[in-house]
Amino acid sequence: MATIVFADDDRNCRFVIGAHLQLLGHRVRLASSGREALELVAAERPALVILDLMMPDLDGYGACRALRADPATADLPIMLLTALDHRNNTAMADGTRFDAVLNKPFKVEALRDCVDGLLHAPAAAC
Repeated sequence: MATIVFADDDRNCRFVIGAHLQLLGHRVRLASSGREALELVAAERPALVILDLMMPDLDGYGACRALRADPATADLPIMLLTALDHRNNTAMADGTRFDAVLNKPFKVEALRDCVDGLLHAPAAAC
């Protein structure tokens, strides 16, 4: 069982995706902003972080940059969830390194496969 920090400002999305991750056997810590996600990462030392792109206070890019800048979390697998076109996200990332990007809406199987890939073989993730 891996601990996963999942951040999304949409309460329904947090509930649904959090429940799916728990059904997959993971311990899930939920955050409603990028700053809250960083606090949870510092406290929990998760195996994976999943960040929504558009969040108040600190968006997914900013949270990812902060995690990559800290030697303690620089190698932590990070997945981006977004409703925006993946090509635009890649262009906007400007040096931000996500290990995977999953576009909303997605099938539960895609989430499962992506999470499993990041937890077990980060180089082969979705």
